[in-house]
Amino acid sequence: MNVIHASLLIVLIRSAFGGVSSGLVPYYYYTSSQPQVNFPHSMENQYFPMKDLMTGPNSFDFSSIDAVLRNVASRSHHAIVRVYVDWPGQNLSISLPDFLWNGLTLYSGDVGQGLFPDYNNQTLINAMVTLIQALGRVYDGDIRIGFWQVGFLGHWGEWHTSPNTTYFASTSHQDQIIAAFTSSFTKTIIQLRYFAVTGSYNPTSLSVGFHDDSFDQDTYGLSWMFYNTSVAVGATNQWRSRVSEVPPELIPCAFASDPVTACQSITDLTPLDWATCVQLTHSTYQWLSYAFYTPGYSSSDYSRAVNGSIMQGYSFYVSEITATEMTCSGYSHVMRIGVTMSNAGVAPFYYPLILNVKAVDTTSRSPAVYKSISVPISNQIDQVSFVYSFDIAVQTYGMIQFSIWLSSPNLVGSQAIVFAISGASTSGIIQLPAVSIESCATQSFSAGCTSYITSAQTNGTQSTSYTVTPSSNVHLLLPSTNVKRVVEWNTLKVKWGPDPLVTNNDVFVRQPRTVQQALQEQYKKLPNGLGDQCIGKTTVGYRYWKNNDTAVILLFDRQGTIAGIQMAFPRLLAKDEFYSYDTQKLFNRETINNVDMYTITAYFIEPAKICTVGRTISSLEHEGTGTGLFFQNGTNPLHDSIQVPFWENDIDVHLLLSPTNVKRVVEWNTLKVKWGPDPLVTNDDAFVRQPRTVQQALQEQYKKLPNGLGDQCIGKTTVGYRYWKNNDTATILLFDRQGTIAGIQMAFPRLLAKDKLYSYDTQKLFNRETINNVDMYTITAYFIEPAKICTVGRTLSRLEHEGTGTGLFFQNGTNPLQDSIEVPFWENDIGRTKWTRGACFKTMGNHYWYDNHLNKNCSEFLPGFALYNKGQLSAFGWIIVDKFDFSPRIEFPPKTAILSFLNPVPKCMSKQYDDAGGFSTMHTYFNTDPANLEC
Repeated sequence: MNVIHASLLIVLIRSAFGGVSSGLVPYYYYTSSQPQVNFPHSMENQYFPMKDLMTGPNSFDFSSIDAVLRNVASRSHHAIVRVYVDWPGQNLSISLPDFLWNGLTLYSGDVGQGLFPDYNNQTLINAMVTLIQALGRVYDGDIRIGFWQVGFLGHWGEWHTSPNTTYFASTSHQDQIIAAFTSSFTKTIIQLRYFAVTGSYNPTSLSVGFHDDSFDQDTYGLSWMFYNTSVAVGATNQWRSRVSEVPPELIPCAFASDPVTACQSITDLTPLDWATCVQLTHSTYQWLSYAFYTPGYSSSDYSRAVNGSIMQGYSFYVSEITATEMTCSGYSHVMRIGVTMSNAGVAPFYYPLILNVKAVDTTSRSPAVYKSISVPISNQIDQVSFVYSFDIAVQTYGMIQFSIWLSSPNLVGSQAIVFAISGASTSGIIQLPAVSIESCATQSFSAGCTSYITSAQTNGTQSTSYTVTPSSNVHLLLPSTNVKRVVEWNTLKVKWGPDPLVTNNDVFVRQPRTVQQALQEQYKKLPNGLGDQCIGKTTVGYRYWKNNDTAVILLFDRQGTIAGIQMAFPRLLAKDEFYSYDTQKLFNRETINNVDMYTITAYFIEPAKICTVGRTISSLEHEGTGTGLFFQNGTNPLHDSIQVPFWENDIDVHLLLSPTNVKRVVEWNTLKVKWGPDPLVTNDDAFVRQPRTVQQALQEQYKKLPNGLGDQCIGKTTVGYRYWKNNDTATILLFDRQGTIAGIQMAFPRLLAKDKLYSYDTQKLFNRETINNVDMYTITAYFIEPAKICTVGRTLSRLEHEGTGTGLFFQNGTNPLQDSIEVPFWENDIGRTKWTRGACFKTMGNHYWYDNHLNKNCSEFLPGFALYNKGQLSAFGWIIVDKFDFSPRIEFPPKTAILSFLNPVPKCMSKQYDDAGGFSTMHTYFNTDPANLEC
């Protein structure tokens, strides 16, 4: 076996490094291209007075936030946001909305601090809650926002009214603000100021981070300080799942060679050890504007400040990359790429993180092959190494070059996550030397990397390492074209000419592929707000043009990457007598620049992803201009787009590529609900067959949900056309835009739910909806990718060939396009996920429960479980705390059965079962052949 060693030993210039969403942060610098001093940073902080955002009890103006987010994102930065009501030393009329003054008690602050409001005034608290909810509806999940600090209460929104502490908000009023934030911001990370000021909440139970606004001064030492308080309340591990300001007096001297001595000449405050503060608090970022403005730090202090910035947050260290031949047949090898990676930093990357591998044959120039895997936060703590494995098929006698990089859907502009190794490219990509692929049984190589962080190599490669393989967490970078391309989509040009080598303003005119490039080339947004709307009346994407030229209107996604192109021409020029413009669905009508226009539009990625996910610059570089071609064929591009076949030989059959082009051991050839002792018996009491097309459903007397709920493919919290039979909410079937089964939903009245025994309102698998005039909890599973249900769907031919579905996705939030959990398809891929094996029960299968352990809080137990047979996902089910006798499809397992399905059994479950009077379950099967139900 040939072993090839490759080393990456180029020296990294540390001052050029600035981690995404970490490090030192300046205050927002408006429309300037950079602050006065070029200090590395990736975020900007801005406060917003409540008055600017709320003009009446139910009226809002978010234009100031929008302007900040646009400017910050244009610099490829994230924003840190906080709203305040009073700013000591500033007139209260600047920040307190006018409509709140009447009847509001005002208090005097310390000398020179001015007035502040009564934070126990319920009208003021109600207004805050209303505004928070409105902000959440607009900005939760906005990738331009790095962190949202809770703010609102107290001076500067810092949750205190010092020195007048008796006037601060009561526990009850604190609770209302916290509850408003935690329910309104479920995707964007929110932060509180104090561990000990969290209303009646235990800080460890909150999905929030904390910010230390007196970092380096009051961080550790005395009992009341930031770190010591976290110890006292048991919140020292809060940083593991969730994420501060240096006191102004210490800023000029914080990074001196002797900070204590340097600070003595300018302040009575004594700085603490910066590194200790960072390590104890697991700090991700700190506000420190001094570094960014004249005079800034001297050369030596500047270097120490850069190091102080770098030591915060994450530092992903790759210790080794290996490739091992797994199988070989003739000219085809399957190589397993192993990437050993740890986080040598003090905190994780808090947003979704993906590790990617690319293989390119440099001899044949055949298109690249991509594989990806999710990196959960649990794999980013304690500096433990994990081996991420990818199986990639390559051809014999080629020269293969492998590259790896990290990406995230939360990156903006040109941001890249740079590895903490010597020679790391600022693009974030590790590119290995090309390797010659020889005959079978000879392929292996490894590459060693050197860390630029002291001791990180030692700490990041402990003897204990874990293997992670791409299964349920595979996110292919080519959403609809996981294929090798013969012709790379490496440009975007318009207008034909006889010589493609000639590129000028007359033929083969190159177009910008990012918003940043477009702005540099004098493109502008369409006027009258048309360019500001990602989801318009008949178009998706932010629209830009140059010199008012409507022949080339470029569409960009939510991350500023090219997503499509549009042509528009005046309706007055159209000769209706020769062509039916108004009936041809590819044409839409719109008023642009006060002219009645026809538009015709093509998208380069799936329209449903343009305003929800988008693509990063890294994805553009690796995928090219697009991942497919979609002609808009109606007024709603999310529903009405035609996908053009990618391969010429697929044109006759209009192939729609399936995400699971795999051989299944257990075919998904049916859809049945409710378990019974004999799978051969199918009746109305057990293994009840469900229709898999709308046509079958109508024949079996199913009807659409009433009050328009069945008519909406994209509902408030659900995708798919919904049908039920006899008003039975236990089995609400979801069908895609082509009338093919796409999922199933259970709903039950909220009045039946015992909130004291289970946290229904905080469990994200449950959503609330009014169905048939009843307030319901819903829980939903999809059988194909949710983004495809209302955009592409599946034909009957695909149903016959693929079966009931191509995967299983539990909806885990209010937006199924973003918030769904994919259940691993293969049992041996569950590995390092949080799914834990329970017990096997013949005629059911191997039970798997999510994050189950002995000390599990039963009020947070995931109400969905997966069943595997012969190593493959074949069924799933719901488990609800209570005995709900509202449908004949519900099962009522005895206590002994429930406890026997779990291993281990949480300590609290036996009592919970007794207190609830029983549990309700419902199994859903994709195959009920007895031979496939033997575990």
